[in-house]
Amino acid sequence: MRLFDSVEYALEYTESRNAAGFGNADPKRWIEGDGKYVFRSDGRRWFLDEHGLSFNLGDKSLTPKHDISGFDGGRHYHCRGDSLLVYGEDELGNRRAGLPLVLWRCGSSAENLLYTLRLPEARIIGRPKIGGQACVTIEVRWIPEWDQSRLLRRLEVTISPEQSYLPLKAVWERDGKVTSECELNGLKRTAGGVWYPLMIRTNRQMQDPPDYPLPRTEKIKSVVFRDSKQEPWAEDAFRFTPPLGVDIVDRRRGVAWCNDPWWAELAPFAKEKFDWPRADTAALIYAASYNDPAIDDAPAPVIEAADWVNGKDPGPWQRAGRFVSVLYFFDDLAIAPHPGQIAALRAWRAKYAANEVELVGIAGHHDVAEVKRSIAELGIDFPVAIDQKSDNKQSYGRTRDAFHLRQSAGIVIVTPAGHVKLLPAPQGNGEPRNPLDVAVLPLFEMAGRRPQWAADAPLKPATFKQMNPQLTDAARTQIQAEWRRQVLSQTGRGKVQGLISHDASLDAAIAEQECQVTIQPELWLLLSNTPGGHFVDVDANRRQTVAVKGSYEFSGLRKGTYRLSFSAPGVARVERKVLLETDDAITAVDVSLQSDTIRGQVQDETGEPFSGVSVRVVLRHLAPPQKYPTTTSGLPREPIMTDSDGRFVLDQLPAGAYTLEFSVAGFDKAEVELVSVGTRDLSVVLPAAKPQ
Repeated sequence: MRLFDSVEYALEYTESRNAAGFGNADPKRWIEGDGKYVFRSDGRRWFLDEHGLSFNLGDKSLTPKHDISGFDGGRHYHCRGDSLLVYGEDELGNRRAGLPLVLWRCGSSAENLLYTLRLPEARIIGRPKIGGQACVTIEVRWIPEWDQSRLLRRLEVTISPEQSYLPLKAVWERDGKVTSECELNGLKRTAGGVWYPLMIRTNRQMQDPPDYPLPRTEKIKSVVFRDSKQEPWAEDAFRFTPPLGVDIVDRRRGVAWCNDPWWAELAPFAKEKFDWPRADTAALIYAASYNDPAIDDAPAPVIEAADWVNGKDPGPWQRAGRFVSVLYFFDDLAIAPHPGQIAALRAWRAKYAANEVELVGIAGHHDVAEVKRSIAELGIDFPVAIDQKSDNKQSYGRTRDAFHLRQSAGIVIVTPAGHVKLLPAPQGNGEPRNPLDVAVLPLFEMAGRRPQWAADAPLKPATFKQMNPQLTDAARTQIQAEWRRQVLSQTGRGKVQGLISHDASLDAAIAEQECQVTIQPELWLLLSNTPGGHFVDVDANRRQTVAVKGSYEFSGLRKGTYRLSFSAPGVARVERKVLLETDDAITAVDVSLQSDTIRGQVQDETGEPFSGVSVRVVLRHLAPPQKYPTTTSGLPREPIMTDSDGRFVLDQLPAGAYTLEFSVAGFDKAEVELVSVGTRDLSVVLPAAKPQ
């Protein structure tokens, strides 16, 4: 069998979930959905394009989602649909979708499987032949040292040594109950001698009641291996170009912005005039010490470092030039909340830069190369100690042991006297405050000192509002003015055009009307470093009047974000967000108009028309047939009632799909999801209320 430098594979899957509440009293609500992804890696860089599924308790269907994540050799990225892109944070797609991890997880994770097989309790209990191949069945019975329940665990796994050592099937048990089962089917051999399954079936059991399986079937559609002699990957194989219109968070810089088509031109203006966007300290609001409280106010232990990055051991706690030390313990991976806290720590340290406050990192020892890569990716510029490995098997490192850390991450203060000071627990009442300020400012007061930034102001910890500054109205107004100036500086050659049609829900008289088509330029700005907090500025709009069944065209447009709307009496209003990337971009947006009504009838369980039933619109689904996202904006405020024939008509509804609620005294409420506007014959049965 040859070893390969790179791999690309495609996988499709079907999985089922129980969307009911987790408990024996809840009836199961099984929902099923399909997903797929493409993964590629050259051993260092990786890329994952995943069409997955999500749900909330109570849902009747799994909701599709589209995520793209990867590592381009310099930084991680993770794009969630068309709304958010995060740089500098590892979403762990490589650990979820790396081909060896998928082939070797067999009902658990690859790490768990390999760890368990290395236990001294592992023993061979059989040598079956499967598909003509000699296999080995291994059993492991053990009680993990860390498991306080002391319940016996068991693994039985069958491995095929001649087929790339694949685990063909495995059963995991805890306290005699099956927790997971997995089987690989239809093994196939590549030209290079690597085996892989065409199908992986997994059943995971929920142990804390109730006991029921969560089935998942995966089908590997293609696998392509590459070695160093083959053609290298294309330059952009692991890169990702930010989509227009998404909010972008850069963990290294600690800032966020909306990727509006005009942001590239406006960013230098906003930075020069208003230092915007700027790194804040809001990510520290939940910073905490995860230590045994007994070490609070005890003499601080020394840092036991196996190596130092970005400098050397700063020396003893009692030394000239040191007033307060902030020790930042972190893992070797760039996973939340660590990346977000780095830029916030740098911003906080800069505030105290002239006051002998030092920041020292203490990283985990498990993967030193990963630690150094993470330090480079996040721009960590303070000294970082690589913690020494501890003899304690359950330990995160010697320095962590000495400081009585209960987990691998956390923040600890070392006072001027060289004693440990733990961060206070987050306060439940009032506006949150910066926990580092809460811990450090009293030390200044006791020493009769004042931070340089405080001047004569009272020494008060920064509130969350102060930690998360907003773009001021004055700055926003000037950015808007600069946007308009640049837009009007020349004429564009861009176009938005399309065809207008209608479906059968429109009556003939309405279909003969004229349609008003409006296009309006927009500028999208983030008001803070919190994604989703937009300000949308609009400029003068342009209108056309065309036939309900016809065509339209807006020309002479510059690049930018545009709001396109279609309206006519009796027609559901349609809105589209259009993004022109360049001044000569041409985009086609075709629409099919529908009636603005939903018509239907409510009956009782005998089939009789039900009058006097309240019909309320509770949600609008913005992107049918998907269930999410939803809004309550623009919905009718009051319910309507069914007439003597049980019929109802909801009108003047915008385009989309709706969730409707039907209720009357003495009967259970009925809820119907994803009812499209233009529906003429919705039939609803209202069941009599069952006694509790």
